[in-house]
Amino acid sequence: LTPPYLPGFLEALGRCRHRPLAFLFADKKTPLAKYPRLRGLRLLLSRFPGSHIHGVDALAGTDAIAHGAGWAGIGASSSRRWPQRPGDNEGGPPAAGYLPGCFLRELLETRSPAIYTDWYANSRSPACRRCARPLDSYRPTPSDKALIIAHTMHAIDDFARELTAQPAAGQAAWLNEARVRAFMRHAQLTSTGARVDADLTLRRLCELDDPYMRETTPAGGWA
Repeated sequence: LTPPYLPGFLEALGRCRHRPLAFLFADKKTPLAKYPRLRGLRLLLSRFPGSHIHGVDALAGTDAIAHGAGWAGIGASSSRRWPQRPGDNEGGPPAAGYLPGCFLRELLETRSPAIYTDWYANSRSPACRRCARPLDSYRPTPSDKALIIAHTMHAIDDFARELTAQPAAGQAAWLNEARVRAFMRHAQLTSTGARVDADLTLRRLCELDDPYMRETTPAGGWA
């Protein structure tokens, strides 16, 4: 998807126009969390609208939908959201609190509830109305881990439905506004003891669509 390789990739795909296409992009870590790759994915979808995108997170998946994807498969686990290449067998450190990623709509983040507990240390912990569970109430038990994944799936589905309910021509603009609001909410977090570090894909997407071509800072501001 990066500039040195994208033209040849598109040329090769041009010979398959009569066939439906599905793509899975893998790397050792967060395959699409880079400005050129996100821009390249948009260009790919503009040339081959209706293609399926597999193995992405909520941010990349919804952006793909808004830019022409016919379907996006958003992973329930980190290995399915950020697939690794064959041979990339090094796993990362244990998740904070030994809890899986939990999608938080107001920040558009997918983090362990333990991370949110630190970020919201001096205010009420966010809670999902449907699940009726504040984020700081989850424990590293099999039942709670299953509940976190169930929440993440319905919360992402709700967000995607909000997106697709918009007129097709306005979906990209609506999504950009939602991302910018979520990004800037990071600056309002009240914790004084935990570093707030906004999701890198969220930051790159905000930068990609910023009319002033500004860079973002990890804590929710513009440089």
